[in-house]
Order: sequence, then C-alpha cells, then structure tokens
Amino acid sequence: MKHFCMIANTRTNATEEDVAEIRRLIEKRGGTLVVLPGRDPATLGAAREGFTDLAFLPEDAEACLVLGGDGTVLQAARELDGALPILGINLGTLGFLAEVERENLEEAIDALFDGDYLEEKRLMLHGKVFREGTCIYEGNALNDIVVTRSGFSRIILTEVLIDGSRLGGYSGDGMILSTPTGSTGYNLAAGGPVMLPDSKVFAVTPICPHSLNAKGIVIPSGSRVELRVEQSKKTQKDEAIVTFDGNQGIPVTVGDRIEAEKAETVTTFLKLPGSRFLDTLRNKMM
Repeated sequence: MKHFCMIANTRTNATEEDVAEIRRLIEKRGGTLVVLPGRDPATLGAAREGFTDLAFLPEDAEACLVLGGDGTVLQAARELDGALPILGINLGTLGFLAEVERENLEEAIDALFDGDYLEEKRLMLHGKVFREGTCIYEGNALNDIVVTRSGFSRIILTEVLIDGSRLGGYSGDGMILSTPTGSTGYNLAAGGPVMLPDSKVFAVTPICPHSLNAKGIVIPSGSRVELRVEQSKKTQKDEAIVTFDGNQGIPVTVGDRIEAEKAETVTTFLKLPGSRFLDTLRNKMM
C-alpha cells in the first residue's frame, strides 16, 4: 500500500503542519498523498452532509487517512460509503475510531507500506425518515441513529417495533439504535451494552426513560427496527429530532416514523499491530 488520500478536519484539531508531516512520511517511502478539499459549509443542507468533495478522490488511492477525531472518522465513513478502507489518526480526545496517536505516526505509516495491518469490517445502519407515508430523508450511520426530544418537549413517547412486532412505548428523552461501533458512544452513556466491534448485532437503548424497569435490548443485525414518535400529552406538541451519527438533526413530530436496518455498505478499518479493542476500552474509559 503506497497511494493514499486524506480527509483532514482543519476546522478544529488538524493543522497544515500535521498534514505536511504525514505527507513527508509517505513521500519518504515513495508513496503519494492527495488531500481531499472540503466544501463550503453553507452548501451542506439541513442534514449537514457532504463535507468532502469526493470529485478529487484519486483512482489509485488504496486507503483514506482521516486526520481529526472520532467525529471526523464518522463523517468520512458515511461519505466514502465503503469505497476505501480508513485509518483514523487521532487529534481529538477519546479516539475509539481514530486509533493512531500523533506520536505513533511514523510507525503507522511504515506498517501500511510494509503490509503489516489487518482489515476489520464494521456494520452500518441504513435509516429512512417517513412523514405521512413519504420518505423525507434517508442515509447511513456507522455509530447510531438517535431520536431525541427537541424544542419545548419535556419528554417524548417513542414506540419501538422489531420486525413488525411491538417491543413497547418508552417515555423519556428518546431512543438510540446503535451499531457495535457506536456502542461505546451515546449508547454507553445512556446505559446501553458495549458490543465487540465485529459483533453482528444492534442495540436499542432508551435515553433517560421515565420508568423503573425500562431496559434496552440487543437484536440480530438482520432485524428491521421501527421507531414511531407518539403523542405523550394532550396539552403538549411533542417535538423531536433524528440524528445519524450525531449530524445536525432532522425535525420530526407525532406520527413520523423511522425505519432502520443493516446497510448494504460496510466500513473497513485498517488495524495496526498491537491494536486490541478491549485494551483501548480499558485505557480510554477506565
């Protein structure tokens, strides 16, 4: 592997010096690097998508280096849509997805050139938002699809169906549908289970449920999940938003529904020697 492209979050953590250092390391080994340009934020639309101009994606690229934090990796995974394997270089905080730290850059680049890596395929979700029978939005998520309260809503009522069978109605702050990759994010903070990255399951986790016995559930990845926003109080118009990997929300209200299932696309991560999920979990969370 010697030809790379890069998505760099220069709006926050990444600097031109960081990009230049990675370019130097790659060119020292006889490789090439193309940094993909970003788009004007004013053109991204309500769902805040299309940060990267993929028209500049080189045909010979063998992998995409993602420079930033986990949020940048999530953005890159959605936009690349499985076209290239990803190696995240962490300039953020926790860095579950962007696992290569700045101080290990040269070692990581050498491993790519030497073929000393593994490919790990991660499940993604595909979700659709319906209003009065019409799909108003659809997209993929590597981490999670979340329905959460918005505006003046104190709580919302979310009805959950699995493969057409009713699981129950949950009053609270909303509901998380998480992949194994996303299980260490919002799902974990909401009390959901941690799932190993190669697990073939999803988790449905209520957010701050207004109940003593409301629990989440782990379901097979072949399941189809439906989340419906229902009326919780006659005196209050329930307002909610749906987010895909934490992107700017799509407003929803009573009667709207979200359908989600396993996406056809998978995201491939490049894993370097000595990288173990449980070690990362222990070191970063404990």
